[in-house]
Amino acid sequence: MCSDDVMLKVEHVSKCFEMYEKPLHRLYQTLCAGRKKFYREFWALNDISFEVRKGECVGIVGRNGAGKSTLLQIITGTLQPSGGTVSAKGRIAALLELGSGFNPEFTGRENVYMNAAILGLSPAEIKEKYQEIVDFADIGDFIEQPVKTYSSGMMVRLAFAVSAYVDADILIIDEALAVGDVAFQAKCALRIRKLLEKQCTILFVSHDSLAVKSYCDRCIYLEDKRIRRIGPAAAVVDEYLADVKERTIAEQRQMLSAGMNANEFVKPELEEGERRSSDHAYLDDPDFDKRVRDFRSGTGDARVRSVRIFDSDNQERYVFKFDEEVKIQIDFEFVRDCRLGVNYHIKDNKGIAILGTGVERELDGTISGKAGEKYSVVFTTRLPMEWGDYNILVVLYTRISERPPSLYHDWVENSAIFKMETDPDLLIYNKVYIKNSCRVIGASE
Repeated sequence: MCSDDVMLKVEHVSKCFEMYEKPLHRLYQTLCAGRKKFYREFWALNDISFEVRKGECVGIVGRNGAGKSTLLQIITGTLQPSGGTVSAKGRIAALLELGSGFNPEFTGRENVYMNAAILGLSPAEIKEKYQEIVDFADIGDFIEQPVKTYSSGMMVRLAFAVSAYVDADILIIDEALAVGDVAFQAKCALRIRKLLEKQCTILFVSHDSLAVKSYCDRCIYLEDKRIRRIGPAAAVVDEYLADVKERTIAEQRQMLSAGMNANEFVKPELEEGERRSSDHAYLDDPDFDKRVRDFRSGTGDARVRSVRIFDSDNQERYVFKFDEEVKIQIDFEFVRDCRLGVNYHIKDNKGIAILGTGVERELDGTISGKAGEKYSVVFTTRLPMEWGDYNILVVLYTRISERPPSLYHDWVENSAIFKMETDPDLLIYNKVYIKNSCRVIGASE
């Protein structure tokens, strides 16, 4: 059994499900009394062991299918393990699947009394806590309506309120808060803090990495039905996110190799070394890498090396007048063999995209290159924007389907920053002005 400060102890827990191809095979399995298997084994958990101490909040992270929900159901007793043991002290309250434990035909009030009774509260204790539960749920007159009429948000409000106010020794939360609005999530966060102050033990499962880091002391990372790591929440979550990113990129590359990208190739306009007199030489700017270090992400299969803006006289400038024509030159390098789309987006100081385009739209294709090859893309455009500060987002990507998602190789915010001058003689009532045609037509009698 658990020692004095250990509230939950999971020892070598495994869970195997029997997967039958046909319903009739279940009958065959029963009749043959185990002499032959008519099912295949699916192991949802394999040799899971850990302890949770009094007043501790422990997070559980992992990809879908890693075994998180199965583990929680075993801890709460709704599933029996195929092997191993679970020892727990005190009352366990669980907020698992949305509305689990609620009878849809019962009213909210009736479900509060039923769930609190199942958790071990006496009628007197339920009556004492009822108003606190109702006030926290804040669903108004719906408390007297059948639960089947509730929205998902109302359902989770009531479920969390019951779980949080029954004075459980161990509270288990599994993704249910994700459907709540921002105000309710803030309310839940405050309640979780108060429960921890009262030495309640919490198991917290969420894909919200910031929430796990904020609430949890330690974190368990489940991968392929096993524990990959247990440790400080921040370090474990960061490792999990890095693995997710790496796996996602690998999956997208596999999709690419299967031939899902059918875009035409763009042939470079000139051979390497041949440039027009108005073209500017390719620039591999080390200062660019330093400046955008905190503003870039992606696989790194291709990298932007510099982004520059030139005026109509081919002078590099970063302060412009309204509607000036400019050239935006993006110099980039292939780090691995791939094919790229190159986009740019001009954003205002609030991060709102104003203008932009890309080679796929303008040239109806993508750029194919081998590792080490270097190219420049030059977009010629006008800047019909009002005064203020602007920046350029550059994206190197490979499209893996007709619509997003794409595989992003280099996503660079603030790749170039420029300013539009104030013109007191120019009246612009919108962020962007493009000249219109206009006619006045008189009405005939």
